[in-house]
Amino acid sequence: MNESELDRLIVELRHLYEALDPVGERQAAKQGTSCARGCAHCCHLMTAITLPEGLLLADLVLARDDWREVLVRMAQAAKAVSQTTRVEYFHQQRPCVFLDGNECSVYADRPAACRYHYAASPSEQCSPGYEGPMQALNLIELEGEVWNFATHTLGDEGLTTAPIPMLVLHCVEGVAALRGHEAAGAARALIERFGIQNPMEWAMRSIAQQVDEPIDPALVEAVMATMADR
Repeated sequence: MNESELDRLIVELRHLYEALDPVGERQAAKQGTSCARGCAHCCHLMTAITLPEGLLLADLVLARDDWREVLVRMAQAAKAVSQTTRVEYFHQQRPCVFLDGNECSVYADRPAACRYHYAASPSEQCSPGYEGPMQALNLIELEGEVWNFATHTLGDEGLTTAPIPMLVLHCVEGVAALRGHEAAGAARALIERFGIQNPMEWAMRSIAQQVDEPIDPALVEAVMATMADR
């Protein structure tokens, strides 16, 4: 991918969000949601995103004056997600690296997993202290459209997914290299210092945990090698 291709991908992803958002908003208005500005319970979830979304968020990080501080927080969070389960992570109440108080600092460009997640049950049922289930609107088809976009534009590499801090940190390295930004070296140094997993490795191990079956380490290495060659 070159810089112009990255710019085009970002524009197309934003256009896709613009097309899908009204569908989600209509469903939320029709079925009802307890989501409201200032509620940030879901911003403490371990949220996996697609590669195009990671590239977009990485580009936003590079435009910030405090990108160095953001990268350090991102590396710390990426290390945490690799050492715990989704449930444990939520109960640790680690805020998203893009959460500023109770406001999303990248709200206009938030990933599909965030923008199409609407709580249908009372907001108190989203808190970590609530032991029962919470209900959410089923907008999986909207997230699916973003997944389709990822694979359509990036091929097999578009299958890459990982939690926000892990994927964005890796994307910062690549995007910064394309932009000629000094953050490329900083991101690489943090990845090595904190021992951050490759996103594809995390994805494959996550799948293995969900099906409760071990995965062949050689397969992980083979897939990672294939992705690295692209």
